[in-house]
Amino acid sequence: MPPGSRIPSENELCRLHGISIITVRKALSDLVHENRVVRIKGKGSFVASQEAKGPAQIKQESVGIVSLVVMYYRQLDSPIISLIKGAQGHFSSDGYSMILECSNKNAKTEAEIIDKCIRNKVDGVLIYSADPAANEEKLVELEAKGIPLVMLDRWFENAPCTLVASYHSDGIYQATRHLIQYGHRRIAFIGPQQVISETDESEPRSCVFEERLKGYKAALKYGGMDFNESLCVVGGELQFQTLDDLIEKKGVTALVCINDRTGIEVLAYLKRRNIRVPEDISVTGFDDNQNAKQENLTTIRQRFQELGEIGAQKLLERIRGDTGKSQTVLPVELVVRGSSGVVNNQFRMRG
Repeated sequence: MPPGSRIPSENELCRLHGISIITVRKALSDLVHENRVVRIKGKGSFVASQEAKGPAQIKQESVGIVSLVVMYYRQLDSPIISLIKGAQGHFSSDGYSMILECSNKNAKTEAEIIDKCIRNKVDGVLIYSADPAANEEKLVELEAKGIPLVMLDRWFENAPCTLVASYHSDGIYQATRHLIQYGHRRIAFIGPQQVISETDESEPRSCVFEERLKGYKAALKYGGMDFNESLCVVGGELQFQTLDDLIEKKGVTALVCINDRTGIEVLAYLKRRNIRVPEDISVTGFDDNQNAKQENLTTIRQRFQELGEIGAQKLLERIRGDTGKSQTVLPVELVVRGSSGVVNNQFRMRG
């Protein structure tokens, strides 16, 4: 981590590395004695510079302190780590110390982090939100209290702040069109944790979900096909019986998954059912994480490091007085691997 970077809290370090609080405290204490870490009351622990400056000097030389709030960063090779590195590098080069906060995909924890940012009067907040809709009031409060906010890739409708996001609709459009070009006509959209019926308000519909569904519909239109709600698996946890029904009863030959995690779950299930991929069924994901590479999953690659870099740049512009609320959309890329192939109209599920 670059000098000036904030170290995660003791509890977070325990969760990340599976070690006791005693071990964490001893390690931090040793690093402080070695002048490799400095502690600033009310702010936390920070990586010291090579000259081993004390807390007062760090305060004096730092241009300001910003917070980056993310959903998770447990896997060192996850896309979120690329996002963190992108933001951290940009802040550091401009003399800002970055406080890294993690909500662990918990909206309540995220709300508490936002409250802490307000109490500590940070100079700005860059957030990759766990649930933007759930914390809409808290996020609006940041701007109302004069703390610039930039949202990364996840947002709520009419958010009064700067947004930097991937081109979600185009990503799913590319994946679905790719399958259409392979001859697939019965293509299902697999997006658990969301609702699709306009009248069903049991769960919130995220803007990311809406954008990806829009891309799926647009690709079907490109292929001369009508949108069929019965070919969309949404709401709650993924039920594998539903996949059986899609394949066996509705003749689906390809599955467009809303993200890589879902795609990999689907691949594992198809393998257990002795259904060949891509000879029998084609599958695509979205994100291009490390597991997607390992599982040879055709997917959509997002530019996570660039997302962090541009997000940091936009936040610094806001801190320096730019009052404009801009939207930046980053292109995505189709990565073709071994999970997609030419349609097999003769396939019938066995057993």
